[in-house]
Amino acid sequence: MRVFPISTYAPPSERAGNVAYSPQGTDLSRLVKHPDSYLRVLKPRLLQPELKAGTEEYLQTSLGNFRQLLSGEVLISHGPAFWFYEQKSPEGKRFTGWIAGISAKDYEDGKIKKHENTLHDKEAALAAHIGILHSVAEPVLLSGKLPENLREASASMVHSEPDIHFIDSGGKMHSLWEVRDDAICREIREGFGAIPALYIADGHHRTAATCLYIRNSGLDPAKNGIMALIMDEDELIIKSFHRIIHEDAPAQKLEETCRTMGWEFRKLSDKALPEEQNAIRAFSKEGSFLLRPGNPAKMPDAASALDVARLEDEIFPSLFGIQNSRIDSRISFLRGDTPDETLSQMVANAGKGWIFAVPPNSMADIRRVADEGLVMPPKSTWVEPKLMSGMLIMRFI
Repeated sequence: MRVFPISTYAPPSERAGNVAYSPQGTDLSRLVKHPDSYLRVLKPRLLQPELKAGTEEYLQTSLGNFRQLLSGEVLISHGPAFWFYEQKSPEGKRFTGWIAGISAKDYEDGKIKKHENTLHDKEAALAAHIGILHSVAEPVLLSGKLPENLREASASMVHSEPDIHFIDSGGKMHSLWEVRDDAICREIREGFGAIPALYIADGHHRTAATCLYIRNSGLDPAKNGIMALIMDEDELIIKSFHRIIHEDAPAQKLEETCRTMGWEFRKLSDKALPEEQNAIRAFSKEGSFLLRPGNPAKMPDAASALDVARLEDEIFPSLFGIQNSRIDSRISFLRGDTPDETLSQMVANAGKGWIFAVPPNSMADIRRVADEGLVMPPKSTWVEPKLMSGMLIMRFI
């Protein structure tokens, strides 16, 4: 892998908590009102609802808000450097990784591997936004098995004071160290240079859009690329997305479908439901059930063998007539860390429908699918850590 130091904008520590935000934040309308908020750049419609996304007026408003942050020294320019990042949750979970530029040529050559498809319209819209700002405001999350020298260097970084440190509205602590030391920079280059491939854990559209911008701008893809937080795969937390079906079907029909497909089916009576690989929990007004697909070794490829793929390919068409979860309005998605008791209550309150709680895929699943050049069904993984936008902004110069 070809990595390089990046030129950036970053907020000073005392303002960072107001600048950066999580795209998963629930109260963006409140956050955008702060004059330092980077939301004003990425989502100007929150302040001016009349703006139409993707129009020239929309892009120019983003640019104007961006320039206000620069002129007010809310964002400070930093020269080329690597960065080390640490995130700590209120519960004590710690994530660390290196922030670097990754060559767009490596993405084009298939060394940055994906497991999701991207939408061309969304790629183009993001590329236009990158183009008007000449910058990218959130790292892509890449992962793989990092070499020992990089893990040792990671351990040494946190013994010094961070250059940027803040606590976000959810209580997570974020720390950033700017890395300019020649010896450490050499270790970073050599360490990542020895890695044959990295895997996109989160940020497929940002990766594709940044590379599209580089191609359209005539920049050298070998010397320009994406801003990435690169983490050892053992540090990631991978959760699932549950499937909510907004249509009724009797449990007896689900049982018949499972038997026909060679799946195990049984009703669950205990409140503590098993959360085991290759076991799906299903909830309806008739109760809770456990489903287990037949032998995955019989499946033709890594993507088809996933529990979530088998649920969508083998059960949903017969039971609900759902052929494509990407476009069918009868299906929606829910974060996989929602408690089972909540899922049961949701269907009880609705009085109809089903929720299918799918076990999470592993990093090994992601690797197998990506290595075969395949993709997972939509909303197959929820990966943590979730990163902040506006915390560190890579600028193209």
